[in-house]
Amino acid sequence: MMTNKLLLISGDHRTAAVIKHGLPDYRLVDSVAEQPTVIILDQAEGSEDHGKLFRRLRLTAPRTPIIILTADNDIPLAVALTRLGAADVWKKPLVAEQLKAMLNKALTPTAWALPGKTAAPWLRGDSAALRRFFNEAAEAIGVSRNIILLAEPGITLADAVAYLHAHSYRPRRRITRLDLASFHRPDQESSFWTTVQELLAEPVAGGNLNEEDRTGTLLLENFAALDKSFQATLLAFGRERRGKIDREITLVIAAYDSGFLAEADTAGFRQLVVPPLRQRKDDLPQLIADSLIELAVKHDRPIAGIAPEALAALALYDYPGNYEELSGLLEQAVLRTTDRLIGLPALALDRALLIETAAQRTLTGSAGSLTEAHRNFERLLYAALTAKSGGDVGAVARFLDMPKHALAERLEELRSYPVD
Repeated sequence: MMTNKLLLISGDHRTAAVIKHGLPDYRLVDSVAEQPTVIILDQAEGSEDHGKLFRRLRLTAPRTPIIILTADNDIPLAVALTRLGAADVWKKPLVAEQLKAMLNKALTPTAWALPGKTAAPWLRGDSAALRRFFNEAAEAIGVSRNIILLAEPGITLADAVAYLHAHSYRPRRRITRLDLASFHRPDQESSFWTTVQELLAEPVAGGNLNEEDRTGTLLLENFAALDKSFQATLLAFGRERRGKIDREITLVIAAYDSGFLAEADTAGFRQLVVPPLRQRKDDLPQLIADSLIELAVKHDRPIAGIAPEALAALALYDYPGNYEELSGLLEQAVLRTTDRLIGLPALALDRALLIETAAQRTLTGSAGSLTEAHRNFERLLYAALTAKSGGDVGAVARFLDMPKHALAERLEELRSYPVD
């Protein structure tokens, strides 16, 4: 039987004693390197900020449930930590029954977890948008064998199709992909239908094909490449499936352009929309942690995590290129940095984005007046630009088109104001 391992980070001897006594079936370990089953982070009042240490742990152990114990009943903090991915947040003191209930909840697999170790990393997370997608996908597969899968550029639709296939009627069979752009000319239609009929044909009694060699999911890509007449015929075929067709095969039409939906008759098809990255900001810590672990191995770099100011900038960016853009940004940063932490200077984010980041953080802050808001904006902007420039105040002054001495004086002036 596998022994559950617990990493306890605590400076409170009484709490530590309760945990050790209440969990005799758990072996205490000393570090993340020992791959604990669960982590309990107990921070006393006045110790390092919960969020900072939690983010650090999340980067080094992205798939390990982390339970946080707090000394006070700070509900906004509990909500914020849960949104960042904490398995649970509890106020001390603890009793044994509460402790066991926390662990049972933290170690219970979620229904929307992707099957298998080869699942696409970008489809892992716990955000509301991702949960909704998994729930809608499960419902769609349960009631229909015809799916229209939509996404924005930068999302690998084939990965989402793999999830649908794993929950389809014939998951042991293979996924067959057809690029519809190869059949866009009128003289190629007959070739397309011949191919589809062969792929979807009912199994022949006594045939040589094994179950694993048959098509279980037919993925049709680049639907927008077809003319409207061809699109209509294809949608009608999906609804009716006439002839000697295996009706348990799942037909997935994948598209990055949803314009055809306005005029097409999509009756008989269930529509699914893969959530873009801007709707899944809560998943960013895990997505970034997973990517950095893989990139550190790929490029043989001793990357330990990402600095808070860099994570803050990435969290406010909207990623028009979605997951591919995030992956590219992180890979460039891993190649550019010489530190163990990915800092803001290593990220290929332009200054215009940093200005936008500072503005958004100011707007979402709690400034009580226009003067305070402007001061907070300046403080955030100058800090971001200075970090991006590697501490070179002169470079920041040149970018802002102001004398270096004037910027230095303003920075000194801003330091004299209390942080709002």
